[in-house]
Amino acid sequence: MAGGSAFIAFLAVRLGRTNLSDHFRRRQAGDTLLLEQRRQAVVGPSGSCGLVCYDLDGRELWRHPLPVVETDGGFGSGTSPLIAGNLVILNRDQARNSSLLAVNLETGRKAWETARPEARTSYGTPIVWANNGSKEVVMPGALLLKGYDLTTGEERWSVSRVAHVACTTPVLGDGLLFFAAWGPGKGDSPWPSWKDFADKYDKNGDGSITPDELEPAMRGFYKAIDSDHDGRVTEKDFELLASYTAKGENALIAVKPGGRGEITDSHAAWKANRGLPYVSSPVFYQGRIYLIKDGGMVSCFDAKNGTPFYTQERLGAIGSYHASPVAADGRIYAASLDGKVTVFKAGGERPEVLHQTEFHERIAATPALVGPRLYVRTQTKLYAFGK
Repeated sequence: MAGGSAFIAFLAVRLGRTNLSDHFRRRQAGDTLLLEQRRQAVVGPSGSCGLVCYDLDGRELWRHPLPVVETDGGFGSGTSPLIAGNLVILNRDQARNSSLLAVNLETGRKAWETARPEARTSYGTPIVWANNGSKEVVMPGALLLKGYDLTTGEERWSVSRVAHVACTTPVLGDGLLFFAAWGPGKGDSPWPSWKDFADKYDKNGDGSITPDELEPAMRGFYKAIDSDHDGRVTEKDFELLASYTAKGENALIAVKPGGRGEITDSHAAWKANRGLPYVSSPVFYQGRIYLIKDGGMVSCFDAKNGTPFYTQERLGAIGSYHASPVAADGRIYAASLDGKVTVFKAGGERPEVLHQTEFHERIAATPALVGPRLYVRTQTKLYAFGK
């Protein structure tokens, strides 16, 4: 990033050369480019400046401009676009005026947009689910997980009592849909009381807290709880935060297909509440669901019935996890934000660590598996491992 611009490069892996590059304006780098092989097109980058489509020689085919996403906390958009048939789907959940957007892959024109007035900021990427033969877009959101008709955008079903923060993406396996999400303020990470918070930060004793009274690391949290956007955090803001948080439940939930309408109770196959990830998504592999919790703790569940094989076992790689685990060849790969990649054996009654590597810089992107190769993106480099 330099002067508000990001550099995008498409690498021709087989030849080891760069054959597509472009500059454009955007505010963050939390999303992923998509390659549509049949049309030989690259779609990206994000919900912060809109969608742009290039051919593989770097020629812009179309762009669909969008207003900059304004999220709770000011973190920008972390979602990635989804290509589903002839549509590009984008999560536009934000502090106000949330929606789910579909544009035509050939032209970039809007195909449909469904308002999500109940939704606040979320960062997960939608997925496509063939629900009893009918294709749906599953949208992870704060407090609600919803399914929409892929062709029209019409809402089909809703699951409530999920976490009040949605950073993760659902996954599919064994005929079920799995969604795991965790948010602070509940259980093992309760909010402080207003009195304790004010005693610590209200330095001038005026009954409110302004950004200059907080350490820089706390200012994103401050923006997220300033509900009326008046530049001050008050006891009322704290009460609203507590009320909003109380509506959610930190959980891993398995959803059965075939539901319509409100299906929270009728179509929940099973639920678990331990070992939940904050940012990284689950991975389904060989009949099991694996979760990576911040602190370097891994949990493993039977995908069909939720029976835990193990929970919150330490990998020896502490810190936060923003990258999601990936699986191949009987192994699970997990990358910490600090830059340590752990490879452990799939299956078993506990995780058997096979290898660990320190990359000595931040890893926020999920490793990519392509054929016999594993690609790892660090803050400044792209690595390829394998044949």
